[in-house]
Amino acid sequence: MAYDSTKPADDEYLSAFPAEAREQLRAIIEDQIVNALKLQGLVPGNSSGQLPVSNGNVNANLNADQVDGRDASYFSPSTHVHSDATQNADGFMSKADKTKLDGVATGAEVNQYAFSNVAVGSITIQADGKQDTLTIAQGANITITADATNDKLTVAVSGTVPNATNAATCTGNAATATKWQTARKIGGVSVDGSADVDLPGVNTAGTQDTSGSATKHGGYTVAQLFDYFHPVGCIYESTSSTNPADIWGVGTWESYGVGRVLVGAGTADSGTTYTVGGTGGEESHKLTTDELAAHSHTFSGNTSSNGSHNHGVYTVKGWDNLGYFAGSGYSSNNQTLYTNNAGDHLHSFSGTTGNVGNNKTHENRMPYQVIYRWRRTA
Repeated sequence: MAYDSTKPADDEYLSAFPAEAREQLRAIIEDQIVNALKLQGLVPGNSSGQLPVSNGNVNANLNADQVDGRDASYFSPSTHVHSDATQNADGFMSKADKTKLDGVATGAEVNQYAFSNVAVGSITIQADGKQDTLTIAQGANITITADATNDKLTVAVSGTVPNATNAATCTGNAATATKWQTARKIGGVSVDGSADVDLPGVNTAGTQDTSGSATKHGGYTVAQLFDYFHPVGCIYESTSSTNPADIWGVGTWESYGVGRVLVGAGTADSGTTYTVGGTGGEESHKLTTDELAAHSHTFSGNTSSNGSHNHGVYTVKGWDNLGYFAGSGYSSNNQTLYTNNAGDHLHSFSGTTGNVGNNKTHENRMPYQVIYRWRRTA
């Protein structure tokens, strides 16, 4: 009899209950039948406070879903991914890289240096595949010996080489030559190849004619270089009085700026504008009154004399102007004398200061060193 959830029924006979009850208990124990909706007050579910159920949903905050109190997402979030490995960073291998790796043969090595093209004169022989073969063929009277053990080719020539038969039938002294059959001149010196050549002005004393291309530097003659670096309008300075045209044979030159210093064209810090070709300044200069520094002169002299003269005197308090007592009641010890009042007047005064200076011009030049200066005009 299997477990029956309807047994024992409420209306059964009491005598049937013991046997049915025993069978129900046996089935629960032996058949491991559990049909409980709660366990210690907890119900099945996926949330906090429920019995964890494996139903395809993530259990949240349930001890059965945690390790050391941490959820599974702590160890590996659901969004966690690994990038493919690169030459600069670790990672997982992509399927494309795996395909390449599977294509590497066992025992393969790093690519070795090799020639994919072989140039023979104007013809280039190009490899047609990864393991193409270049064949070296023997020509007439040419023997090629291959040494595979030592990786070596030996090329030998024998007999008369076609198109070079003249080498076997040389004329003149070519077969036993110690010098040229016909001498030639080098730099005006005869050379037959029998001895070293000494060129005057080159490796021995003397003068070498350099009117030809021997004077060229980088394809240009010295005169051409001078012409290039000294165009029309340039200035040439020297302590030699020789005209540059006579030295270099280039251009037309004129003496320029004699007795003058050069000043850069443009506007100076002072605001003065200098134009190319403009002139100014003086070798010497006489100062004007406006150019004199402010100063003073000392002066001394005497007033003019008016000649000999007198001043009249009058008295008060009993004395007349002749010194006689004029009345009683005045003491002879009590008198006052006054001169006549001449009123306001002036005294004329004149004189001349001392004369200093010679009224000459002064040096107006900076310290200088004289050279020759030329300007190219053509």
